[in-house]
This record gives sequence, structure tokens and C-alpha cells, in this order.
Amino acid sequence: MSFDEALENKRLFMLDYHDLLLPYVNKVRELDDSTLYASRTLFFLNDDSTLRPVAIELTRPQDVNRPQ
Repeated sequence: MSFDEALENKRLFMLDYHDLLLPYVNKVRELDDSTLYASRTLFFLNDDSTLRPVAIELTRPQDVNRPQ
């Protein structure tokens, strides 16, 4: 099934925590030896009604005062 077909058949779903978590990511990154990522995940709905992750985006702001 193509991307366009999956989209047309309403079989793609997105879980988007990026904007919600990004302020907390910055706060957690201020702590020593810790990190946190803000995420967006794209899922495909299988025929058996389970969701399969297709793509995951992890975002962590760069901090010039801290090594990556």
C-alpha cells in the first residue's frame, strides 16, 4: 500500500508530543547526566488493528554549554 493510499484509507496516525514536551526537555537537560527527547511518531494501522511504528522523530535542543 502506498503512502497516499494509507492516508486516503485513514490508516496513518500521528502521536505528537513534540510541542508538549519541549519545555520539559530543556529543564531536564539542565540536570547533570540526564537527557530527554521530545517525540513525534507516525503509525500504520495493520489489518489486525494493531499500530506499527513507521517513523520516529526525536528532538533534543542543542546546548552550546554542554557536550552532545
